[in-house]
Amino acid sequence: MIAVATPERTCVGCRRRRGQDELVRLVAARGRVVPARPGAPGRSAYLCPEEACLEAAEKKRAFARAFRGPVTLDPAVREVFTQPGDARSSHASPPDGAPATAKVQCSCAALHDDVPAAAVDERR
Repeated sequence: MIAVATPERTCVGCRRRRGQDELVRLVAARGRVVPARPGAPGRSAYLCPEEACLEAAEKKRAFARAFRGPVTLDPAVREVFTQPGDARSSHASPPDGAPATAKVQCSCAALHDDVPAAAVDERR
């Protein structure tokens, strides 16, 4: 069987190279750094899923350099790094008993308020 190569990216916080699937992808939307939706186009920055890398990136102003301009960190990004375990998603699950088509509510809802909850669950 042939092994498939995984694209490598560099963490903007610690500068380590890792497989793209091991890192958290962030994008700039309207001057704010937010977690990227799967398949989102455009320039992006990658971080290790560790809070130390987020803090290092902020300290080094790595986001402004990566996005080639002034940006602010959306609170949803910090939530991704403070969630326990491997549940590294900024998207809230629909409340118990809510239909699968309920709208997803999160701090970056303005970017994807038209996405049904079932579509977000499929991408996790």
